[in-house]
Amino acid sequence: LGALVGLTAYVAFIGATTLWMSRHQRASISLMSAHGIADVVFLFAVVHPLTGSASASWILLAAAVPLQLSLFQFGVRPAALVLVATLFAQITVMAVGGALPAASTFADLWALGAYAALAGVSFLLHHRVERRLNTLAALFEEAREGDFRNTYDVAGDPHSDAITAVGAAFNDLRAELAPMVNADPATGCLNRRGFALRLERALSDARRR
Repeated sequence: LGALVGLTAYVAFIGATTLWMSRHQRASISLMSAHGIADVVFLFAVVHPLTGSASASWILLAAAVPLQLSLFQFGVRPAALVLVATLFAQITVMAVGGALPAASTFADLWALGAYAALAGVSFLLHHRVERRLNTLAALFEEAREGDFRNTYDVAGDPHSDAITAVGAAFNDLRAELAPMVNADPATGCLNRRGFALRLERALSDARRR
């Protein structure tokens, strides 16, 4: 009965907040964090008691799912709160069960460490993806202002994924748009925008020298 009530409350909360975000097309950090923490609370308050014979490694493996969802859907701050909530919940379960540091709890502590390592790798990969996306965003912002000097370093990107494909597509688009945006198509002479960019570059070079 308790599990049924908890499941009903969890589904109602997730459904109501998801509907609100869909209608308003925005969500605060607190609401996104509440989504992830609700997943963790559901796992430990409802699923964990129903599978009391399961080891800590199983429940932590399940808890890795809301961590990944929070990280890639909502960002670093909500995912960090999910990570803290998961570690706190698992340590609390171990403490209540009388399973704090002892020889018999080595497997539980190992699972806890493995979960923390998995979380660290996830945050590192997310940081790398964000850094590459920020590079692309900066290139598009420069292109919006008519500055096509910089290109995406496809050769220096060790990853071969969708982000690299977007970078390569930007380079192709840049090669076609640069002459059209900054110069007159008929004569090839610089227009006002191209002249201003070339002048800015020359002044910057003169100051540096």
